[in-house]
Amino acid sequence: MDKHRIQHLVLIILLINALTMGMLAHDMYIENKIGYSLTFIGLCIFFILILTYGLIRNRRVKQSMR
Repeated sequence: MDKHRIQHLVLIILLINALTMGMLAHDMYIENKIGYSLTFIGLCIFFILILTYGLIRNRRVKQSMR
C-alpha cells in the first residue's frame, strides 16, 4: 500500500487548534476552573503530538519517494 503524505492544511489546522486549546487553558486557569484547564492542556498536548507525528511522517514519506 502506498504511503500518502498528510496534507499541509490539516497540519496547519492542528497547530491552530493546539494554540486555541492552550489559550483556553490559560483563560480557564485565570478563572480558577482547574478541571477545564487540565482538560484543555490535555487536548493541547494531544494536538501537538499529532502535529509532530504528521511532520515526521511527511518527512519520512518524502525521503522514501526519492
